[in-house]
Amino acid sequence: MNNINCEHCGSLINTDKDIKCPNCGAPYKNNKQYKEYLAYQKKQRELNLETQQIANNITKDVHNASQKAIPAVFIIVIAIFLISFAFFFIIFRQAFSSMDDYQEKYNDYINNKEQIEMLQKDHEKVYIFFNEYAYTDQFDIKVDKVIDYTETKYEKNKHYYGFHIVFNNKTRDWKTLSDIRCTYLIEGEERSAGKEIVSAKELDFFAKDIQTYDGYLYYDIPEEVKDVTLVFGDINITIFDFKHKIK
Repeated sequence: MNNINCEHCGSLINTDKDIKCPNCGAPYKNNKQYKEYLAYQKKQRELNLETQQIANNITKDVHNASQKAIPAVFIIVIAIFLISFAFFFIIFRQAFSSMDDYQEKYNDYINNKEQIEMLQKDHEKVYIFFNEYAYTDQFDIKVDKVIDYTETKYEKNKHYYGFHIVFNNKTRDWKTLSDIRCTYLIEGEERSAGKEIVSAKELDFFAKDIQTYDGYLYYDIPEEVKDVTLVFGDINITIFDFKHKIK
């Protein structure tokens, strides 16, 4: 069969000789492409069986016709008609099957291409955790404290938490911290928390003469959420069980 892509690392696997991914060692029996290939093989066997059955039926019909002493010309006409019908039926079935197979392979190619592009983008991202620095050429950033900010707010059905940001600007370029998103999962769906900008002067922009920011960003986070991730460009800061880190 054609090579398939490993769902774990994206490497090519030759299923005729490889029993697992030659790059990362992952098995491929549950690989989507491999399963589709097996299904395609099964479909081809069923089609061949159906073709054989049609041929057998034609032979049987011709034999029965001859046994009933039908004139030879009529038998020949019937046989030619049945054989022609079977031939064109098989041709059309093969043609549509090939078109479907081509469409499936094309869709697989597009999906694999998108997955590889997503993996390549993910490799460019930085993932860190609570109280860890993310170091880049332009800035360093970390989150080292969490506070419950709700006591100072009086809005119904909202619960605010403050995250202490330490930001070191290395380039003296203008930066905005209002782009930092707080994300979390509810029933497998990623959502973003509502933001409370306390001081636009401090949080919105960094002027060229400001090198370090040491302050809080506040977000409205549902009570059932346990883990959050602060996202700033390619930086992902994950805080597991963030409420236990409240001081």
